[in-house]
Amino acid sequence: MARTTYHPAPPHAQGYSVDHFAGTLTPEPHQDTGAMAPAGQAWSTVPDLARWAAFLASGHPDVLDVASLREAARPVPPAADYGLGLRGLECGGRRLVGHTGSMPGFLASLFVDPDAGDGTVALANATTGLDTAGVPSGLLCDAALEPVEPWAPTESVPGPAAELLGLWFWGNTANEMRWSNGRLELRSLGSTDMIDRFELGDDRIVGTEGYHRGEQLNVLRKADGSVSHLDIATFVYTRTPYDRGAPIPGGHPGIG
Repeated sequence: MARTTYHPAPPHAQGYSVDHFAGTLTPEPHQDTGAMAPAGQAWSTVPDLARWAAFLASGHPDVLDVASLREAARPVPPAADYGLGLRGLECGGRRLVGHTGSMPGFLASLFVDPDAGDGTVALANATTGLDTAGVPSGLLCDAALEPVEPWAPTESVPGPAAELLGLWFWGNTANEMRWSNGRLELRSLGSTDMIDRFELGDDRIVGTEGYHRGEQLNVLRKADGSVSHLDIATFVYTRTPYDRGAPIPGGHPGIG
């Protein structure tokens, strides 16, 4: 493992955090975590980690034999998924061993099927967006992977969208408004399946996907020009539950 080090060795990736609502990137400082470093501080590469995955599958006579590795992979009660330094994943009749990892600005995942010798390595230079346990399950165990829309970080949020980002309530139901891939997304915090997407036009915002498809998102303002509430085909969204300053149905419980 020629490029696995305690401190970063150039050239190396910059780690980022992603703004939850805007999708913009913020560089994360590269930290020496001191006493916490054994929990995950290491700089590495895909080839080096692939070599480590091969070792977990077959061992090495100069380091650790296969029998010792199998013992380390066995769950240690009361934990069902963790052995001695190794994490286990059950998927598709396989038992994978390895571990996930994270540092400020980075996520990682390495798992291997010791019986088949198949493995996965994933590295990401952002602290959000990667399902580190889902990567090995998807690549090694799923019969068919569903295509996903590639995500791109936001360089800037248009003014009309920027003031709408954050939490909104329909009655007591919490939603969040995000800017993602050049569109506004209204997501229910209670259901991952409930997503509305809106496109910004020259003078209006219109739903393109979801329950509000084809409807116009109207931004209502207070006397001082700040945003009061959103109205989408009589659905009123407010910054606080049942805001008394907003019209029915947002202002009166049980009506609407």
